Amino acid sequence: MSDEPQRPTTDDSAAWGTYWTAQVRPWLPGTSASRAAKGTALFIGALVLVGYVPLTLLQVGASAARGGHLPWPALQWAVTTPLGALLLIALCVLVLGPPGVLFNLWQLKRQVAQAIDITGMPPAAWPGPWPTRPQRPPIQRWLGHGRREQALSLALLVLGTLFAVALAVAFFASFILWSRGFGDVRVQCDTTGTGCPPDFPVMWIVLASLFAVVALSWVARFRWLHRAEATRHVWLRYRDWSWPSPLYYVRPPGVTPEAAAVALARFSSALAMPLARLVGIYALAGTPFVLLVSASFVLGAWLQFQWIPG
Repeated sequence: MSDEPQRPTTDDSAAWGTYWTAQVRPWLPGTSASRAAKGTALFIGALVLVGYVPLTLLQVGASAARGGHLPWPALQWAVTTPLGALLLIALCVLVLGPPGVLFNLWQLKRQVAQAIDITGMPPAAWPGPWPTRPQRPPIQRWLGHGRREQALSLALLVLGTLFAVALAVAFFASFILWSRGFGDVRVQCDTTGTGCPPDFPVMWIVLASLFAVVALSWVARFRWLHRAEATRHVWLRYRDWSWPSPLYYVRPPGVTPEAAAVALARFSSALAMPLARLVGIYALAGTPFVLLVSASFVLGAWLQFQWIPG
């Protein structure tokens, strides 16, 4: 019997999705985009589980071993016990996860909308990393069409730039505060070397959360790519594992160039946005991350200032 998957005889979308997915062959050139996303998700997830989380818990244990306490038992429990640290990590992931995943998928849709058909081409003939594409006039690419749309894009560009500058100032101010202490006063140890406040693992908790969100974003990326290949009837490929790299696609047998182009054109709305508005989008997407890191700097300095020896 042949191993060739049988074409469905009904209009069931799930059956057709299974059929197109099963058509993938290991001889396809390049690297599968969905498998690359899956591998990246597994790597970063392993880094979180065997790296950042254990190191965070070790830092928590070191903080608890110093003795002393904070004036608030709940806060003391959260930053000096493993369960409290894991709870804080989970809360940070809940805050950062949705915007991180949505922004990652939005960027992915922009890549898919620009995917290049390389069906039948040998890898040596694939377009380069930065293929030449027809470009609109600069004013339209940056601000859009029409005076109203251009005025709105210009306003969003100014607001996005100011917002990004404000976030950068807040980040560096919090870092300086963390490194110098409140009121430009460092917490000093006594002459016997005891009474030193612990280095509370606030920053480690945030780092573990950030990498966990990155891993979840790549999981969502893998699932979205796998579903897109099944529903759009194309095989999405990268030239290799390097980044940045344009996204390519191969058409399965029986799929015409016109049909593939129409299927992928549904994501073209992600490309219609003027570049000026992207400044605001990137600033908004980075806001939760910058604010959380800045807050971790401030909280770490404040906790040392509030620590009571004994």
